[in-house]
Amino acid sequence: MIVSLDDIKAHLRIVGTDDDALLTLYQCAIEEHIQHLTGADYSTDDIPFAIKAATLLLIADLYEHRTAQVEDALYENKAAQLLIYPHRVWA
Repeated sequence: MIVSLDDIKAHLRIVGTDDDALLTLYQCAIEEHIQHLTGADYSTDDIPFAIKAATLLLIADLYEHRTAQVEDALYENKAAQLLIYPHRVWA
């Protein structure tokens, strides 16, 4: 895991366990996304801080906009993209 559930809840300032399943789903989805983009396996303890920060930013985006449909246009998280970009593997 890139970040722990406790890290995610602290980042989002969430107390309690009501949203734990949803946060875990977002955590897994974002970690798959980042591993797909970078081609790296982040299952070790040596995870770049930029990747950890990008993970938290993207999970927060999913959580904060979980009901967004057509009304709100979602845009790429530029901060997360800038953090991930140097770690991408170019084929």
